[in-house]
Amino acid sequence: NNQFLYSFLALGASIEGFLSYIRPVIAVDATHLKGEYKGVIFVAACKDGEEMIYPLAFGFADRESDNSWTWFLSRLREIIGGRHHLPSDLIIVSDRHKSIANAMSDVFPEVPHVFCFFHLKQNLKKHYRKVKDVENMFYLAAYCYTKSDCDRYLEQIQRVCPQMHEKLIDVGVTKWSRAYSPKRRYAMMTTNIAESLNKCMMKARRLPITTAHEYLRHMLQKWHNDRRVHAENLRTSVTKTAEDHVNSMANESTSAMVSPIQQPIKFGVTHELGYGFVRSFEQTCSCRHWDLDQLPYHHAIVVARYR
Repeated sequence: NNQFLYSFLALGASIEGFLSYIRPVIAVDATHLKGEYKGVIFVAACKDGEEMIYPLAFGFADRESDNSWTWFLSRLREIIGGRHHLPSDLIIVSDRHKSIANAMSDVFPEVPHVFCFFHLKQNLKKHYRKVKDVENMFYLAAYCYTKSDCDRYLEQIQRVCPQMHEKLIDVGVTKWSRAYSPKRRYAMMTTNIAESLNKCMMKARRLPITTAHEYLRHMLQKWHNDRRVHAENLRTSVTKTAEDHVNSMANESTSAMVSPIQQPIKFGVTHELGYGFVRSFEQTCSCRHWDLDQLPYHHAIVVARYR
């Protein structure tokens, strides 16, 4: 009848960039259409090397349901590796919408599905009066890098609000904690990038469907070109964000002391933030920042200077 139920849009440049350079952490979300024809737009987005939004794919559907999310995630799987060649460290972040969880089980059964910290916190606020008392503890438990730190903050939450502690355990610590995450989440603890992308699509959400597709294509074309020009003007081998991070860590580590343990493999570092072990060849550190962010932290920077 000259109608369609779903559609999917992903540019070849976006796919190639994701498979070649982008950290394989994908945030998925949906937002409502505002024009004459109602429905939703699905988005799948990542972060690039400058910590900017990297749109990977869009989808249009009548509503959020098991069928529509399954269809969108199936198309997403096709473009990033098909049935057998997904990135080994792929992880997908979303809110706790039940249809997303059902679709993930069907389409990405082997891929960790983790939750947005902010959405979980907002959900807890609706049910527990003492959330404000433990909000900072929950933030620290979610964002810390070591399991021992996470356990310590969870114990504090249990003392103040046992019901909330029980809920967090029921949800699954691996779902919301960086330290316990089965794969690296890097800095992707929320779906903020997908929601920010929704705001960028405000005009597209009010357009007729085919015009909205063209609007998104034009938006992505401009973004890719602007970032290509920016990259061509770089004078370093890494992005400016990464360079700024390394310089900041270097400035903060000037007072640190290095003691070789098994040179050139293992070193101990005494820093004002504490004592840590660095394994240079493995690119790991006992604070786990290097392990989980893949960016060297204080301990690793001072070891590199020592060597």
